[in-house]
Amino acid sequence: MEELQILKDSSEDLKWFILNLNKIKEKFLGDVVAIKSQKVVANGKNMNELLSSLKYKKIDSNNLLIKQVSSGKEIVIF
Repeated sequence: MEELQILKDSSEDLKWFILNLNKIKEKFLGDVVAIKSQKVVANGKNMNELLSSLKYKKIDSNNLLIKQVSSGKEIVIF
């Protein structure tokens, strides 16, 4: 049952990311972001910086949505 909840949470986080992409781009363009519970919990210029930020903030890197915030258009198929 836990796996189903993780999938549901990830789906909700992805929908939130897409709906808020313009606002996220304003603050995090070019960064890699970690999203949990429909908010950006950490960011970095690359994956190593992101992982360091997560470690510093004592955030478990499991079960997070990780996305690169680029200036291109997102194409997502559900």
